[in-house]
Amino acid sequence: MDSVNAFNQLYRSACAEDRSAQDGLVRLYWVELGAFVERITGPTIKQRVDPEDLRLLALETFLRRLPTFPKDLSEDEVRARLFQIAKWSVADVCKREQRETPVASWGALANDDTLPSRGAVTQADDRRMLRDIIGRMKPEYADVLRCSVLEGLTVEQAAAELGITEENARKRLLRAKKQLLQATEGWRSQEAKD
Repeated sequence: MDSVNAFNQLYRSACAEDRSAQDGLVRLYWVELGAFVERITGPTIKQRVDPEDLRLLALETFLRRLPTFPKDLSEDEVRARLFQIAKWSVADVCKREQRETPVASWGALANDDTLPSRGAVTQADDRRMLRDIIGRMKPEYADVLRCSVLEGLTVEQAAAELGITEENARKRLLRAKKQLLQATEGWRSQEAKD
């Protein structure tokens, strides 16, 4: 019970932006996060980015977002959030890789101008808009798009994650991308009017 209380105190202090408490959280998760990032990073990404840089990016993002987290999260919930941020960091690198070397399976989303990115501030707005659009899709389309685009999984990995066939995942992803493109075109035309 003392270890739970000690973690809760450390976590609350870290959320309050106490630098030594944040350092304590980093030390607590350092090795485990490194192993996790190493495990989820594919060989192509490792050629371009050192997994250590991805771990640091994930920790930096985690610490920046920490003050916005609920103050009553358990140690497992905090770890899950950190690992989700690590997945997003790897997915972002994968997306950059796909933009630099477009592949057929990425389709129209490989083009830089498909989803507008006009700087660090508006990239967050674009992500919020993207999540909002995905949230309004049918669950079967939203799930495969989340796995494939937001989490950076391959179609095969997304199919396994969702418990569906690879062919079904491909069809759902194609339909989801069409819906996403239609929605973003509407958003972009509305933005041009404003």
